[in-house]
Amino acid sequence: MLFSETTQAFYDKNANYGSNMPADAEEITGDEYAQFYAAVNSARRVYKSASAFVISIPQPDKYYTWDENTSSWKITAAMSQQRDNDAASALKQTASSEVTRSSTLISILSDKVELQDFSGAETSDSVTATLTIWKKYRIDCNSVVTGSATELPMAPDA
Repeated sequence: MLFSETTQAFYDKNANYGSNMPADAEEITGDEYAQFYAAVNSARRVYKSASAFVISIPQPDKYYTWDENTSSWKITAAMSQQRDNDAASALKQTASSEVTRSSTLISILSDKVELQDFSGAETSDSVTATLTIWKKYRIDCNSVVTGSATELPMAPDA
């Protein structure tokens, strides 16, 4: 079996790849194949250091790229900003979903208060208190959606 550091891929030494065979492909042992295969498939990089193969630490996240010059994972300022933007977008999406969820619960609780339709240990006061808590939660979640808050509040049913 052959391995190429450049392509991070394996090649059958008996196959004819013609000009598609990477120049740096070199023969590896069966044990190395097993180790490298596991490494490559777990977001690690196999690279040469002082003429010996080394397996890197796992890629920290999808925003990091391999730096051939330093043989390490690096994140650029642009990718760091992209990661921050993606996290903010995901937070806003979650907050928006929570606004929708809380609106449904608020509607049900409002109906209970309006119709005085309580079950079990529920009372007008307990349902009204719960309604107020969910309304405050919805307002706080909406603040995340609009960008005036940066942390999702704890859900009342958490």
